[in-house]
Amino acid sequence: MAGDQNNTIGNASTVPLMVPLQAQPFIGIPYKDEGCGFDGVNCYGLVHLVLKCCCGIVINPYADISALEIDRVNEAIAAAVDTPEWLRVIGEPKLYDVALLRGAPFHCGIVIAPKILLHVWRAPASIAMAFDDIRIRNRFIAFYRHAELADQP
Repeated sequence: MAGDQNNTIGNASTVPLMVPLQAQPFIGIPYKDEGCGFDGVNCYGLVHLVLKCCCGIVINPYADISALEIDRVNEAIAAAVDTPEWLRVIGEPKLYDVALLRGAPFHCGIVIAPKILLHVWRAPASIAMAFDDIRIRNRFIAFYRHAELADQP
């Protein structure tokens, strides 16, 4: 996979992307199954942490659901995006939009710069990845924007 080495940053990176200063503290946070803090996060816990710290928006981190409980994770994420709190993005995603990706269970991440997604798998730590990275480019389902960010440019 030599072609995608320039598309990530974090513990697994070789050449960093241009990541904004405010996003840098969220790169390299260790994966923790039920985590939602700087000591460890799962994918939705990472979204929770970024929105809380950068936007002052507090969402349910679902820290009580193990990422390994596929059915419960799928139900929780499906229920969360089907509320007035989240708006489906039409057009280009913006800063702090949340990406829903295919996977078992569903996977999510958060936009931290144009065409750059911050996320964490069951891997060592959170990473930033270009949308066109071979590992995620065909997994995008949709993007969602929190209602409190709907009027942002």
